[in-house]
Amino acid sequence: MFYLKMFGISLLLTLLIEMAVALILRIKNREFLMVFLVNVFTNPAAVYIAWVFDLGLPGQLIIEAVVIIAEWLIYKAANKWGDFSFKRPFLYSLIMNVISYGAGLIINMIGRNL
Repeated sequence: MFYLKMFGISLLLTLLIEMAVALILRIKNREFLMVFLVNVFTNPAAVYIAWVFDLGLPGQLIIEAVVIIAEWLIYKAANKWGDFSFKRPFLYSLIMNVISYGAGLIINMIGRNL
């Protein structure tokens, strides 16, 4: 039950935050669905690696950098082979991940102080 809660809450918050940012960035239609699906793929993997190896903040930042690059490459490939139109795939990935990771840090700090 602990794992379901840990992965579920992380994924839910990530999706809520990154989908809101995607809307602000005016990502819509198929690209919006792609952002959703990419996060369903990358978030559990990142959370699992960070948790299993207990990497601390420096390790988490490295994982987040890898996620940004992975998502950028997926969006770039989608543009090339899937007839998608991500105008700035690296910038989109960077902005969405920085905001969601930062929000996660804030949420964790607030949760620890309650």
